[in-house]
Amino acid sequence: MVGGDLYDYLLIERDRCLFFLIADVSGKGIPAALFMATTKEVVRDAVLRFGTALDLVLASSLPAPSS
Repeated sequence: MVGGDLYDYLLIERDRCLFFLIADVSGKGIPAALFMATTKEVVRDAVLRFGTALDLVLASSLPAPSS
């Protein structure tokens, strides 16, 4: 069975930082697997290109924690 789960990691900034990617897509099967394969390559390219600066972009896209 093919699923839409993704687990990946990269060492960045001259192997001083570790980047984790954990994701799941709704639905299963070939479309989910293809979507995750594409997502993995896009994120991997962005991480290698922008490094730790990508943390700021991803953090700003998250909702603010409620008090």
